[in-house]
Amino acid sequence: MKVETRLDASYYSIPYFACFVREKLRKDCAFTPNPSIWSGKKCEKIATFTPEKVVCICSFSFFACCGRVEKSAVSPQRKQQRNFDMRPLTFKIDESTAGRAVKSLLRHELAASDAHISRLKRRENGILLNGKPCYVTARVQAGDELQMEIGDEPDGHIVPMAFPLDVRFEDEYLLVIDKPAGIAVHQSTRNPEELTLENAVCAYLGGSISPHPVSRLDRGTSGLILFAKSGYLHERLRRMQHTGAYLRTYQGIAVGKVEPPSGKIERPIGLAEGSTYRRAVTVGGAPALTEYRTLAGNERLTLLELLPRTGKTHQLRVHMASVGYPLAGDWLYGERNDALIARPALHSCSLELTHPITGEQIKLVSELPEDMRVLTQDMTFLVEDD
Repeated sequence: MKVETRLDASYYSIPYFACFVREKLRKDCAFTPNPSIWSGKKCEKIATFTPEKVVCICSFSFFACCGRVEKSAVSPQRKQQRNFDMRPLTFKIDESTAGRAVKSLLRHELAASDAHISRLKRRENGILLNGKPCYVTARVQAGDELQMEIGDEPDGHIVPMAFPLDVRFEDEYLLVIDKPAGIAVHQSTRNPEELTLENAVCAYLGGSISPHPVSRLDRGTSGLILFAKSGYLHERLRRMQHTGAYLRTYQGIAVGKVEPPSGKIERPIGLAEGSTYRRAVTVGGAPALTEYRTLAGNERLTLLELLPRTGKTHQLRVHMASVGYPLAGDWLYGERNDALIARPALHSCSLELTHPITGEQIKLVSELPEDMRVLTQDMTFLVEDD
C-alpha cells in the first residue's frame, strides 16, 4: 500500500527530518525508505513510503521530529522506575583530614561547588555529620563520617515530552543517548512547544527532575551525548571535559581532499561580525584547538576523525571551514547541498569517560548514520602501518 503523510513545518526542519526517518527505519525495521515525493516550497511537504509495516513509525516520526508532540503525563509506575533517589556521598575522616571545616571537605574532597553547598544548607538532610545536620563551619575529628546529598530536588523547569531514546549507557548518576540528527538538545525559550532532547530525557527520567546535558550537540549533529542526572554531577563532569578523564571523538565528512591528511588547527573563535549566532575565526576570540586525522577519502570528500581539545560553539565546523574544507552539507559555514546530505556531516562517534563517582572506565562507540555512511561508499580507506 502507499502511505502519504502531510506535514506542516518549516523548511528548515524537513532535511533533518528525512535523515531521521531514514535512519530510524533502517535500525528498527531493517528497511531503508526512499522519500519519493517532496512537493511545495516552504510549509507543505509530502513523503511517500510503501511498506505497510512502517506506517505507524512514519506518522509518529513526522510529528515528533518537528515538535508536534503533546506534553506527556508520566505514569506513577514510570516515575518509580526512572526517578532514582541518589545515595548521598560519604567521606570518612582520618588523621590527615581531622580538624578541617566541613565546608573545606565539601569543596576539596567531595568536589562540591559553592552553589551546591548553598543549596544543601537549605535542605533538611543536605549535609550530615555522623548522621546529624551540621553547620559548614563545624570542625571534624578522626573517625567522623560526613555525608552530602548529590541529587536534585524536583523543579519542573523542563516540560516532559515522550520520545523514543536510544540509550547506550545508564546508571544511577549518568545517561548516554545516541542522538538522531534533527532534534535540538536544549529546550527553547522562543519555541517552548518544540520537542528537544531535554524534554525527552526529562520524560524518560520520570518527568520531575531536569536533566543536565554535559556537552552540546548542534541540531544537525548526530551521535553520543552525555546527560548528568543532577547539577552536582554536571559540575563535576564539566570540570573533566577535554582532559584524559573525558574524551569525545567525532567523525566528519569534509568537502575536498584534505591536505595535509592530519594535523592541528589552533585558531581563536568568536562571534562573526554583525551576527549573534554565527561564529568565525577572529582576532581576540577564545582559544580553540582541534586535532584531525584522515580516515578515508576521494577527490571530492574526506572522512575525518576530529578531536576537539576545547569546547567552543561550532568549533569543528568553524575550524574545518577556516582551512578551506567545510563539512559537507554545512549551510552556515560552507554550502547547502540537500542532494548530497541534508545537514552538516558531523557525528559524535566515541565517548571515553572515567565515571566521576565509581571510577569505572566507560567507552562507547556509535556507528556512522546512514546519511553519512553512503557518502563513504566510494572512498579509499587508509590503512595505518603497524
